[in-house]
Amino acid sequence: VKAAGRSFSHIKDKVEKFISVFAKDLKRGDVYNLIYTPGKGVSVFKNEELKLVTEGIDFKKALFGIWLGDDPVDAGLKKKLLGK
Repeated sequence: VKAAGRSFSHIKDKVEKFISVFAKDLKRGDVYNLIYTPGKGVSVFKNEELKLVTEGIDFKKALFGIWLGDDPVDAGLKKKLLGK
């Protein structure tokens, strides 16, 4: 909610669907990749299998803002992700 700011209500349904991908059949060693493709959306791959594509730049900004936004949940992690 914090990364989406006031626009969270507009993406709430997208967020709930996105979260549902991670809510079932989790196993040690699973690998998830989140990839944003302009004009397509955020793709979620589990163990190299496409599980979901969520459209919208609003969703992409909120999702990646969690780690890369102006006020990330972990500033140290942001620096490491950006190689700084």
